[in-house]
Amino acid sequence: MAAIITLLLALLGLSSPVLAGEGSDQATCDLNLAQVGEVLPPNLETSAQVRIVRPGQVVTQEFRADRTTIVLNAEGVVVTVRCG
Repeated sequence: MAAIITLLLALLGLSSPVLAGEGSDQATCDLNLAQVGEVLPPNLETSAQVRIVRPGQVVTQEFRADRTTIVLNAEGVVVTVRCG
């Protein structure tokens, strides 16, 4: 049931880090990699577990519970940090 709820939330552009890791052995994302309202840490780079989304960048819609998605504004300030 948790997987269905997580999928529905992901399709709506919402995600739940609690549900994403609930009852599974899957790794979950790290919401502490960046802070909303701060500039992206210089040592943080895109990888399999970290997706950094800049304005106008095209991204896929699949949900991955082990990936942290960090959305930046034009000035490089973190707007959103979420799982997926």
